[in-house]
Amino acid sequence: PDGGTYLLNGTDVSKMNDNELAAVRNKEIGFVFQTFNLMPRLNALENVAMPLIYAGVKKEAREARATECLNSVNLTDRMHHKPNELSGGEQQRVAIARAYVSRPAILIADEPTTALDVTVQAQILTLLKDLQREFKMGILLITHDLGIVAQVADRVNVMYAGDIVESGSVDDIFYHPMAPYTVGLLNSIPKITFGEKKRLSSIEGQPPSLINLPPGCPFSPRCTYKQNAPAGLCDSNMPDLIGQYPTHLSRCHIPEANRQAIFEQVSR
Repeated sequence: PDGGTYLLNGTDVSKMNDNELAAVRNKEIGFVFQTFNLMPRLNALENVAMPLIYAGVKKEAREARATECLNSVNLTDRMHHKPNELSGGEQQRVAIARAYVSRPAILIADEPTTALDVTVQAQILTLLKDLQREFKMGILLITHDLGIVAQVADRVNVMYAGDIVESGSVDDIFYHPMAPYTVGLLNSIPKITFGEKKRLSSIEGQPPSLINLPPGCPFSPRCTYKQNAPAGLCDSNMPDLIGQYPTHLSRCHIPEANRQAIFEQVSR
């Protein structure tokens, strides 16, 4: 990170030194990677047990807890298989078991279902929700798939060009979008309609370079609604992340009352 802070249970992790950060990562944070990231020469049990080595857990306890975690993801009979002997869904379940074997406070999942087919995706999402309830841990899910967001998320941050452009509950984001980029995302996914044929919309143009952002709102060159904002403001000033309600914030120069009328009409 090049700025800002982030807190874990009230502690500012961004100000920790390397040793303090390593201790927090070993015990408090679990990671699920998009590409599984398993050690190819280790079997499933050894992969899952690995974080416990860095957490200082003794060998017998490591194996017992790793076996328990593999059992919870229904892989007890595959624990002695290496990654190349497992399917994609099985590898991701091993990765999930490894992520929460140290009983973390939060699990960070980066596109955890991208490499999986739709049926296995549903199984993995159900597994994540079950584990969250069982171990009372938070999950930070990073995904481009709005269908997954609708299924599993409680709160959503929509990001564009490195900044949050809208933050709110799932219902806020899907039923009352207040940022042009959010509206563009919603309009680009299929909807179940009866007796109606409608072409999917796309967001014209390309995202900006993060090392050479345009002045003003980064989405302004692609925004089809900026004519509703005060003249020239979108191209010269970055809007603040604000909102009428503290639980639903958005970043846009169009007056909020006008946005609600414009955006809700086009995002249905």
